[in-house]
Amino acid sequence: MDEKGFLFTTDAVLALVVVIVLTASVVTYGLLPIYQGQNHQHLEAIADSALETMEQDGTLRQAAVQYANNNTTGAQTLLTNELNNIIPATVGYKLTMDPYGSVWDNNGVLTSIDVAT
Repeated sequence: MDEKGFLFTTDAVLALVVVIVLTASVVTYGLLPIYQGQNHQHLEAIADSALETMEQDGTLRQAAVQYANNNTTGAQTLLTNELNNIIPATVGYKLTMDPYGSVWDNNGVLTSIDVAT
């Protein structure tokens, strides 16, 4: 094989590698955010629905009153029981009422993207 043919072959292989890398980058960039976006929207809808339900039935107000009366345990128990009833068992949650701390249950979820906050 002469030197000219070797250079053309090497040039073609390098160009093919560049095209493959660019194609993989575009596919990853184009498809990954769509999947995560749908998952995030689903969790956001669950969290919004849970907060709206607890606001309408007075659970958030009762918990806030208990926190204000330094009954942190009672407030956390109230919130935990209500959230366990509202949020599906396959979704973890974390509710923070500053400065009193958080109520959370990961429900066996291994990744943080599956937790509604």
